[in-house]
Formats: sequence, C-alpha cells, structure tokens
Amino acid sequence: MGLFSKLKTTAQNKVNDLQAGNSAPTPQQQQPLASSSSSNPSSPFIVARNGSLFLGNTPYRFAGLNAPELLDGDVNGPFEYANTFQSLSAPGAFSRAVTRTYTLRIKSKNVGRGHINGWNSGWGDWEWDEERLKEIDRVIAEAARYGVRLIIPIISNFDSEDTNWVGGWMDLIRLKKGFGSNEEATRSGIDWWTDNEMLEAFKLIIDKLVNRVNHLTGVRYADDATILAWETGNEMCVNGMRPAPASWTLTVAAHLKSRAPNHLVMDGSFARTEHIGSCWPVEVLQSPLVDIISYHYYGSGDIKRVKKDCELAKKYGKVFIAGEFGFFSHANEYASFLSALDSAGGAGALVWSLRPASARGGYKTHGEGDGQWSYHLPGWEQPLHGEFDPRSSSIVAAIRSASFKMNREKTGQELGRRQVWDCTKEGELAVDVSMELGVAPREVLGLRLRGIGVEGAFGPESEELAL
Repeated sequence: MGLFSKLKTTAQNKVNDLQAGNSAPTPQQQQPLASSSSSNPSSPFIVARNGSLFLGNTPYRFAGLNAPELLDGDVNGPFEYANTFQSLSAPGAFSRAVTRTYTLRIKSKNVGRGHINGWNSGWGDWEWDEERLKEIDRVIAEAARYGVRLIIPIISNFDSEDTNWVGGWMDLIRLKKGFGSNEEATRSGIDWWTDNEMLEAFKLIIDKLVNRVNHLTGVRYADDATILAWETGNEMCVNGMRPAPASWTLTVAAHLKSRAPNHLVMDGSFARTEHIGSCWPVEVLQSPLVDIISYHYYGSGDIKRVKKDCELAKKYGKVFIAGEFGFFSHANEYASFLSALDSAGGAGALVWSLRPASARGGYKTHGEGDGQWSYHLPGWEQPLHGEFDPRSSSIVAAIRSASFKMNREKTGQELGRRQVWDCTKEGELAVDVSMELGVAPREVLGLRLRGIGVEGAFGPESEELAL
C-alpha cells in the first residue's frame, strides 16, 4: 500500500477515533542525542598503517557520497542532519558509513553569516558565530549517534569571486588584514601560502575547532573518533595546476597532529594536471605528518588515472581516497571507476553528491549544470521531479555494491525501490485528504501525518494539525 493510501487510512482512523470520543495518541518524540560508541573518547579511532585504513585490526574501506551542505545551517537543520546520517547508516545501506562535509563558511560576498565573520584586532582572534558552531556540534553528534565517520575539510580554495560560494582563504586575508574587498586583498600581493601572519591566524582556526567541546555530547572534537580525518582544505592549489606548497601543507599537518594526535590528516591539494607526479610534492609524500592523499575525478576521462594515483600513494605508504568523483556520462562508469580503485588498493571513494529529505517534505535538490543533479538515498528509478537524476537508482546501487566488495563482504539487502509519494522536490509534497474527512465538524477534527519509508516502516507522528 502506498503512502497516499496509508495517509488516507490514518486520517479516516483519526476521524473515527474523534467521533467515538477516543483520545488522540501522543506523538512519538524525537530521540534525544546520545553519545554512541563512536563519540566515546575510549572508542577506536580509524588509523592508517602502510597505506591502508584500519579499525582496530580490521581493514576499513568505504564507498559513499559527499554531503556538502552538512555545515550550511542556512540550508539544513536537525531534521536534515538526522536524515543524512540515518540514510547512510541504515541496515544494508553501506558496508562502512563515511561521508565528507564541505568547509567552514567565511563571511564574504555570497555568505552573509559565516562560521567566521571577521577578525578582532583587540583580542587577536577570529570573530566566530557561536550558533553556527553549535550547528557543527549537532552534525558531529548526529553522525556519532548513527555511527557515521566524517572527513572535514577546513577551508576552501579561492578561485574567483563568482565561484566563492562558501568563502575561502582570500576572505581570511581580507578580514585579517582589513581590506575592503577581495580584489584589494589580491592586489596587495600577500601570499597565503607563505605569509607568517596568515599561517599563525590559520592555526588559530585549527585550535578553535579541535579544542571545542561539543555542547551536546560533552566530547572535545580532538577526542571524538567520529572524525575520521581533518582535510587541510578543499581543492587547495596554486593557479589550478600546482598543489598547495609542501611548506604550507606540512605546517598545517604538523599543527593538526600536535593538537589532535588521534585524528588522521588528509592533504586537500588538487592540482589539475595529468602529470601525476606533479599532483603532490615529494616532501608531503615522504612526510609521516600526512596520512592520506586524495584526488577529485570529474568526467569519464578521469577514470583512467585512478589506478596510477593509488599506485603512487602505495609507493610512499600513503592511504589514497577519491575525495570526490562523478559527472560520468554513463551510469555503468561509476561501477568501473570503483572497481579500478578497489583493484588498485584505494581506501575509499565518495561520489558528488548527496542531498537529504527535507523538513518541508520531499527532498532537497541541487543542480551542477549540464543535466547533473544530486543523488538521494535510496534512489528511485522513476522519480516524480525533473531535478532528480533518473540514473540515481543504478548509481546508488553501484556505490553500495562497491562498499561491500571493497571489504570482501556480501552486499547488504537491497534497499527498497517502491515509489513513495515524497520522492519529489522539497516543499512540493501535497496530499489531498479532504474527501476522506467526510462531513464531521471541523472544530473537533485534527490531522496527524506520518511518513512511510520505502521499506514500509512508519515514522513518528507529527504534531496535530488543525483543520
């Protein structure tokens, strides 16, 4: 029975109860956040040994999806956080539940309110938005609750004002040095990579993050095994073609290791060059301060290089992760890419990108242009809205299958494929139950709704809605 039919039945039962004088059921309350084993300071951290990840003595490999809006409180809230992690950790969903957030938001042209909103010269530190930090607390707490591990990149690379969606390192220069615009900061010639004042200011950001105590769990970030790795940044590069300089990456990595020794460090460099030997400085590859190297793969032509990237990482004893991949022409290329990474010994891969169900009903969507849309779990063969990728079902299936194969496990039970009424864009779910309410007096009627998952499981009832 579909969601619409179940809603009709629920509504009719509600009318019958009211007419019979029965009391309305108490809605199920949302479970309070609780510290899970992954948020317990004594629980195992993911570790890197000889180019592989381990949880205890068990190899730890994963295939999954990026969740780039997790730290964007303007878009997501508690419902969306919980849905993201619940979907990733559902029984049979993935062998290992891992996702990657996006970076801190910095106040800038496109960000009215960031995690960092300025620099206070009086106390010599950044001006942080405490409520935004509490949102990060909730993200980490919800991830811990559902047993999902997080990779968190700290800052975004700066390309141009037009693509500066979340704020980047040029904004930090602008705020720290007191420039009126990023253009002025660029003209100043200050080198983000070598300027000692900016390096020290960036260390303050690291200190703020790793030393923060989560107000929901009471666990300091540095002691929380939910965080698999800190990534030095997102797509950090010099003029697009060269990686972040070794001196900068190793300075940041050394500071992270000194403050959060149990967490892994992932080099966030992304050099857009086919010359694989130029994508990471040899000093970084040789350094014990960096545990993981990564690359981003977009378009079918990138598939051929993943084997060589993995082999280079293995040569230097580094873990390799495909931090982002996607935009392939055909759905079967996702399986091919993951198979190549698996065969070459890569530790993980995360497709771009996942969007959750919305508190407003339906699902959040995001377009990247050229017909590329975000994915949803579990994925539907015949979605009800044009902003859903019709290949989503087969692409999600390929990622799920790879996640189990990489860990030499039997693929989990297939996620449900039945159509449900809310597999459409957020805010566009509409269910007409007026015909089912009959002629009962409206002053004595109320309506409660509850979602029905693709496997047929009932969610909690909503608060009573007045008619």
